[in-house]
Amino acid sequence: MSDWESWSPTHRDPFSGNYLERLEKKFLYNNKAKKIDTATMVFEGSTAKEGGYWKYATKFKESLERLSGGKLKVQLKFGVTTEHDIVMNIAEGKSHMGMVATNNLTPFAPSLGFLALPYMFPNEAGIKKLFHSPLMSEIADRAGLESNVRPLSFFIGGYRVLANSKKTVRKTTDLQGLRIRVPRNQLMIEAFRAWGIEPVPLPWTEVWPALESGVIQGQENPINIIFDGVNKTQEVWDILKYVTNIRYFMFTAPHMLSESFYRQLSKQSQALVRQAAREAEVYSWELVKKEDLKMTQFAKSKGMIFTDPLNEKDDWQAKARSIWPDFYFRVGGKELVDNVLEVINEK
Repeated sequence: MSDWESWSPTHRDPFSGNYLERLEKKFLYNNKAKKIDTATMVFEGSTAKEGGYWKYATKFKESLERLSGGKLKVQLKFGVTTEHDIVMNIAEGKSHMGMVATNNLTPFAPSLGFLALPYMFPNEAGIKKLFHSPLMSEIADRAGLESNVRPLSFFIGGYRVLANSKKTVRKTTDLQGLRIRVPRNQLMIEAFRAWGIEPVPLPWTEVWPALESGVIQGQENPINIIFDGVNKTQEVWDILKYVTNIRYFMFTAPHMLSESFYRQLSKQSQALVRQAAREAEVYSWELVKKEDLKMTQFAKSKGMIFTDPLNEKDDWQAKARSIWPDFYFRVGGKELVDNVLEVINEK
């Protein structure tokens, strides 16, 4: 979904039929190789130390080394490369594992693309139910075969909220007259088009200068990201004043492991890796919620105004979901999307 400039819709379904079987036949792996019980794994991240990814990684390292009695060790390597290169390093066997935003993995593993559909997860309970379901294990198998990169668990960074400098936004029609930055991701671009405006796709490094100069009047991001990237003389609340708590996109980042390396591990080692990843996942989810609450309260104390959208389901959600049919061919297929919806909506 990052090829936003050359994108065009199609309704073909490359995921139909015996898709998993076709992938398995193409996947080159020597099942006769000796299984691994002792290893040191490199865990890569593009962010600086002390951030959310780093805290997840340190928890995973502690859990895995404890659970394995020191037989499985983790070496953390953060802040030295890009998210694209992390995915490629894992896929090509130059590294063992890492963490990137989901949209940076989906071009290689389209079966995870459904995570970026707007309003796929209008409540947090739904996405947590999915991540702990048997269906997610099947999706992880597909993603591993597609890209040689297997998602073990997911960091959840909260909903991307909408922040702007000009006015309170409660209805999609209130967006008129605002230039809002989005990532260079076609799903996000088309969601804003469905809401009646043309968004401005910009790389992250250009967002703050564009806000300062008035080229854009807003952005959408998790609250902790909105507070990142400010310059030395101005803070976020000097420019962005109005925040709308839309729930159109839940920020997720998979903890990825090389599929070929995963298959070299013994069954016991695989189970320990999965257990450690689950412990780190639960730990990071609770940590993010506490930090987001603290950051929101701090923002309010600085004069930022937070508001909930009006009629979110029939206005924001209905319009954004209208773009789904044009993207089934890029997000795992309609059947997969329907199966996901069945899990998250199950009573």
